[in-house]
Amino acid sequence: MRIDGTSRFSKDNRWGYFPSFSAGWNFSRENFMEWASKVLNQGKIRASWGELGNQNVGSDFYPYLTPISREEKTYPIGGKNNVGFVQTKLGNQNIKWETLRMFNIGIDLSFFNNRLNTTFEWYKKNNINALVKPVYPTIVGITGSSNLPYENMGEIENKGWEWWIQWRDRIGEFTYSAAFNISDSKNKIIDLGKSEASLGNYIRREGDPIDAYYGYMNDGLAQINDFEGTNDDGKYINPKFATPVDTKTIVQPGDIKYRDISGPDGKPDGIIDDNDKVVFGDSDPHYIYSFKGYVEWRGIDFSFYFQGVGKANGYLSDEARHCFINDYSIPKVEHLDRWTPNNTNASYPRLYQGQKHNLLFCDYWMEDASYLRLKNIQVGYSLPKNLLKPVRLSKLRVYFSADNLLTFTNYFGAYDPELRTSSGDAYPQVKTFIFGLQATF
Repeated sequence: MRIDGTSRFSKDNRWGYFPSFSAGWNFSRENFMEWASKVLNQGKIRASWGELGNQNVGSDFYPYLTPISREEKTYPIGGKNNVGFVQTKLGNQNIKWETLRMFNIGIDLSFFNNRLNTTFEWYKKNNINALVKPVYPTIVGITGSSNLPYENMGEIENKGWEWWIQWRDRIGEFTYSAAFNISDSKNKIIDLGKSEASLGNYIRREGDPIDAYYGYMNDGLAQINDFEGTNDDGKYINPKFATPVDTKTIVQPGDIKYRDISGPDGKPDGIIDDNDKVVFGDSDPHYIYSFKGYVEWRGIDFSFYFQGVGKANGYLSDEARHCFINDYSIPKVEHLDRWTPNNTNASYPRLYQGQKHNLLFCDYWMEDASYLRLKNIQVGYSLPKNLLKPVRLSKLRVYFSADNLLTFTNYFGAYDPELRTSSGDAYPQVKTFIFGLQATF
């Protein structure tokens, strides 16, 4: 049993009580496993259940209090400024510890005199009594989500698994090891409590991942044969596909076709509106993996570290993806691949002064953010110990290290695939080169 206390909650809710337990079975020691003892050094099945408390939400030290701010720039009286006080935020005396309830099962195996080791585990974590800011009506008189009070409500579920395997050995003066790791997890909102769903571009709704992408599906770029004909000015008219109501007169070949999924009656109605929005992805990475290697021979050592993500959905918006939408959306080489009658398989819609109808939040602009990156390599040399005795050193090693040398990805442009949502205002990761000297006395 763990007992935690905090001054961030009111006196009545200051203490939290969080039980936990674990159990394991080393089955490799059982009599019925003697036949595998020459190969299997250890085999263990384990399980655990427990709860932890969380108080670290928001930037306020005491979120249960309603703050009163001191203002010196109030109305002047008698030609002098007077001090006033204003309430811009709401507190909640009833908030208490957020509870993280976790269940984990796993298996650990070691083979061949512990040269081969592997672990697999599955876990489920439920965030209950989550401290969140619900959607309030504006009648409360407080504007801005940052000024609304926290409440304990709702539940978020996170399920995942992880597998790790390693081989290590020594042959004479040659030592080497290699390890591989892969994991995946998915989250889902189970209950929003009293709060309404948030239906922006990044949705928060029961049954969906946190901040899932919420928008339109696309059917590619419109072609000339998607229109019934042209008018006297040569403009294509009467598109054969559904369009947003306010853009029907400007849609032309080369514009994005949005999929008519539903209407007020739950059936396609020939109009693109909020009824056609669906969840088409999320920014959480899946199948996160890494591969590490190490070798050493006669004082010379070398190591490397690859890391990557097998599946991820990125969404670059505004000037990160588009040009000519504001004063600082600079054209890139990729923007030249625009639809024209002679380039119908282009990656960008036609060039048009009013681009808003082609910039709706849509899966057309969703990126493949999977990648493989050489995170680090290091080579070093340790001087023989007999040369160090006169200077009273037990170890002296010189080394060279480099970070983020190579990245393999299909992500758009030169953007960092680890930054899955951006409008172009984030600084990318940099390559780092280090020469160093390590001395142990």
